[in-house]
Amino acid sequence: MRLLKTFRTVKNLRGRGRKPKVTPVLARRMVREVKKNSRITTKAILMNLDSAGGNISRQTVQRTLHTAGFHGRRPMRTPLLQIRHTKTRLAFANAHLDKDEDFWSSVLWSDETKIELFGHNDVAFIWRKNGEAFNPKNTIPTVKHCGGNLMFWGCFSAGGPGNLITVNGTMKKEQYIKILNNNIRQSAEKLGLGHQWTVQHYNDPKHTAKVVKKWLADKNINVLQ
Repeated sequence: MRLLKTFRTVKNLRGRGRKPKVTPVLARRMVREVKKNSRITTKAILMNLDSAGGNISRQTVQRTLHTAGFHGRRPMRTPLLQIRHTKTRLAFANAHLDKDEDFWSSVLWSDETKIELFGHNDVAFIWRKNGEAFNPKNTIPTVKHCGGNLMFWGCFSAGGPGNLITVNGTMKKEQYIKILNNNIRQSAEKLGLGHQWTVQHYNDPKHTAKVVKKWLADKNINVLQ
């Protein structure tokens, strides 16, 4: 009643209740630490704040970062690209900007993938905002390496997946031709691509070998450059 009579309201007034331990200045310092190093831990943030942090907990640091829009996420794994790879991919994208939906629907995409059986499985977390998953500082570059693994060849189009084949040992140009011969046309027919379709594979040495190019030409199979 006293609050109503004095201030004409029953709402809590500013300044009432327990004062927050994290000041706006301290919150900005936490955000700067995360922007400087997205892989920093809450424990390391507290150590960097030193005495300025006062008696605050790691949970308080987390809540402060959540309020600022940063959340702990697993980093995206992306291929380790060199400058020449980036330029080539950009040139490919620019060369096909005018292609319509019908063209892309007729493309049969193919590739090989290796699944590591005994890989590095440690869980890493980063602090990032939504929409920043593929920022280079928020990703883990990956490279191919030997070890316990399984390799597969597969293909797909806009209509769905094609054949999936297990590759025995290291794939060479002779084995690649055999896989294409047994699967590429069958996959195109299964996906209903008709007679006018194009196959895509990247510039791996076994893909660009002369015998592979000759086989594709002899079979009148269009290749997306």
